[in-house]
Amino acid sequence: KKSTSGLADLIKQYEKEEMEKVYALLDPEWHDEIRLFTEDEFANIVHIDGSIVKKSSEEINQHFNHDNYKPRDGSLVKAVDEICAFVEAYTSNENGISAPELSQAMEHIRGAYLGKKIAGISFDALLSEFG
Repeated sequence: KKSTSGLADLIKQYEKEEMEKVYALLDPEWHDEIRLFTEDEFANIVHIDGSIVKKSSEEINQHFNHDNYKPRDGSLVKAVDEICAFVEAYTSNENGISAPELSQAMEHIRGAYLGKKIAGISFDALLSEFG
């Protein structure tokens, strides 16, 4: 979806419109929390005194990595999402389905995580396991 200009935005807009139909079925007090998972899924957040507060990945892992803060390391969620896309492209290649876009996506993801650690996890080491 990233290889086609504007496609990601189009999908995001469609998801948002469809979620409005779901929100109509839910108690309004749930809307903001559900939006965190559907519209701002890669935000680094914690809950402090009933409020949702954005923090850096480092702050979450150093100071707020406790259940009472309901932390979400959005950087970690995004990295895992991209690693899944990498594995999907890798598996396609391994099974004989190849396209320049898949190879480009794999190299882009590999480059994005070169030397990068998130929450103490070395993602380039993980990606190096895939030849």
